[in-house]
Amino acid sequence: MSEQQSATRGQKDGILSDEEREVLSGSKGDNSTREALCEVLRERLRTALIDLEALYMWLPDDDLQAVFNPSERRETSAVRAASQEALSLLFIGMDMNGDVIEERITESLAYAGISQGEQIRAHLELVREPVADVDHQLHRLEDPDLPGPSLLELESLLYDDQVSPDRLAEVMDNSGWGISESDIRESRVATAFERIPQSIVTDVTVQSPKEND
Repeated sequence: MSEQQSATRGQKDGILSDEEREVLSGSKGDNSTREALCEVLRERLRTALIDLEALYMWLPDDDLQAVFNPSERRETSAVRAASQEALSLLFIGMDMNGDVIEERITESLAYAGISQGEQIRAHLELVREPVADVDHQLHRLEDPDLPGPSLLELESLLYDDQVSPDRLAEVMDNSGWGISESDIRESRVATAFERIPQSIVTDVTVQSPKEND
């Protein structure tokens, strides 16, 4: 890494410094600054993936436990939310290179299980279909006789510039969602999303089969 790149990174613990996070989100700097950062991030992300391979093989369980199951519940929620969005990012990247995603996921679960003393068998089948166009989704919101769009589709509408905030606010208000036009506008100008943020439920507890033994 060049001295110039090191200087622009600032203090950081992960892939991004605080300043770079602001530049990437569009809340700081201009397009040229963001494009230059994205070029640097490509190589960092490649390196991070290779680092994760090494961490999988050699990071002790005690250290992994400290990261994914911290003592503070708030920290656990943050890790769970970040983990889900990281999985989505990995899926998109694997899909872009034409990988066999179902086999990758099921095999990764099997290897993770065997390393923890478990036999894990999973079957995954991806069912793909195009997302309904904006007008169709709005029509389903307006017509009470039609099944409404899913919560995920509603969230995507909030960030979709194809539908005007005033029309979306009117339709959603008539449908009982009560989201104002100003809320929609604020969600769209807050940052330059490449992919919509996820609504993630993190306050969950699943009893491990090991705990039942």
